Amino acid sequence: MINYERISDPVARKALQAWQEADRTRWKSMFADDASLTDDGHPRDLEDFSNNAIGDEYFLTIDKIEDHGRTVTGQFHTKKYGDFIARFHFEINDAGKIFRLDIGMVGH
Repeated sequence: MINYERISDPVARKALQAWQEADRTRWKSMFADDASLTDDGHPRDLEDFSNNAIGDEYFLTIDKIEDHGRTVTGQFHTKKYGDFIARFHFEINDAGKIFRLDIGMVGH
């Protein structure tokens, strides 16, 4: 079980909880209208990612938290690629919305 309280940034914590609970509506509500996503450094459509990955991809563990709670790294599961270590890095604007999400495999 993941202890979300370890994630000190409240926006990143709420977004990650929504992701883990496969709550697409709550997840999408955390983002600015013009938010961007990169996956292993490559631009990716955030809407498509949100609709297709939530529920099929999730953290098994959170092993490292950095950047004042805005970067989480841990064991990640996907139906397509199996299990690997992944990182989610959230950039949050002054309005408390995520304006950029960088995800990817660690060491990739």
